[in-house]
Amino acid sequence: MTRWLGVWDLVPELCHYDIGQPPVSGRYAIDRDGAQIRFTIDWTDADGQSFHTGFAAPADGTMVESDAPGVESFSVTAESDRVLSSEARMAGNRSQIATRRVSADGTTMSVLMRLPTPDGGENSVFQVYRRADDA
Repeated sequence: MTRWLGVWDLVPELCHYDIGQPPVSGRYAIDRDGAQIRFTIDWTDADGQSFHTGFAAPADGTMVESDAPGVESFSVTAESDRVLSSEARMAGNRSQIATRRVSADGTTMSVLMRLPTPDGGENSVFQVYRRADDA
């Protein structure tokens, strides 16, 4: 069983951002679309503005082209039934790494995103989600 599949609700008070504020709410859906894993993410930022994004790729690490702003290509890798990672690239360079880990009981998922900075450093975003009751 692949524990990261499902619909997840953000727990804002458990999120930590190196820059900016965590969203006040969010929903993260991960499902299968044929041979691909599809991500659908909706959130509302601290100013009340709503956002939506989505993408899909095979879960075998294959780089696929992207039409998302600031992302030329990305990959998704199913590391285990509880760990799902992805990498985004722009101009041939890594622009984001994300690792999703589901708790042993399958009720929570953490997402750690690491974003390189121009000076060679890194900004991190740490989010926690609970499996949605209505999913």
